[in-house]
Amino acid sequence: WAGELAAGPLRSQAMETVLGSWARSDADAAAEWVEGKPEGLERDRLVEGFIQNLAEQHPPNAVRLASLITSSEMQDQALRQIALAWGQQDAAAARAWAESQIDPGIQKAIWSSVVLGIAQHEPQAAATLALTLPDKNTRNAAVRSAISPWANHHPTEAAAWASGLEDLELRKTAVASVISTWTQNDPDAALQWFESVPVGEIRDEAIYRISDRMLDVDPLLTMRLIQSITDEKRRADQIVDTFTNWQQRDPAAATQWAAGADLPTETRRRIDELARR
Repeated sequence: WAGELAAGPLRSQAMETVLGSWARSDADAAAEWVEGKPEGLERDRLVEGFIQNLAEQHPPNAVRLASLITSSEMQDQALRQIALAWGQQDAAAARAWAESQIDPGIQKAIWSSVVLGIAQHEPQAAATLALTLPDKNTRNAAVRSAISPWANHHPTEAAAWASGLEDLELRKTAVASVISTWTQNDPDAALQWFESVPVGEIRDEAIYRISDRMLDVDPLLTMRLIQSITDEKRRADQIVDTFTNWQQRDPAAATQWAAGADLPTETRRRIDELARR
């Protein structure tokens, strides 16, 4: 019935619904039916429409169907969906599948999602796995995928792990990700831990990442933290950007702070110009 509808959004939605239900009751038969459709955009869309349901039921079948997609962009998206679902279901099998891929493009597309899936249940194992990946960009992306779910549930552990990373750039990103997630859930505890972070690039990156969110929690503390950024240009730009945001939310408080703030001459000029608007 769905296949006889005229081409368009209604037909696509109906086919997705039918195939989703079919995949839940008989994943093999649903996959076989789609495989029998002629190659082209319609089949690509059929696969795209029910790949998530199939990945949750039978990841290997989902991988087989994803290989039929002719659009590289749609195929990468399908593989990421499969990787995420498989990582959540069976970490060992998902890892074995990712390791078996010889195409660097496919590896790049799926590893972060595999790690993110594993991190939903085993965040420390996921983070440790991410560090073993040979390609630097893939490794760094996978670490970022693992660290946020870990910080959601065990922020102190995640923060300690991130702080111990050897690679400076990765450590900066990981610590900033932890503190960003932590301030969403428990800003007081996050800031208490943050006070122990030494002055330097890692602290600067974290302040940059949390300043907008912390502005709603404690604007005076936010401005004090920003003024501790060690890089002069980044500090000045962040003061101006955050002041602009503060003006939009609470102009009176922002103007009062600006009047008494001890600022370098050029930063003071920029702030006064904004305050006069």
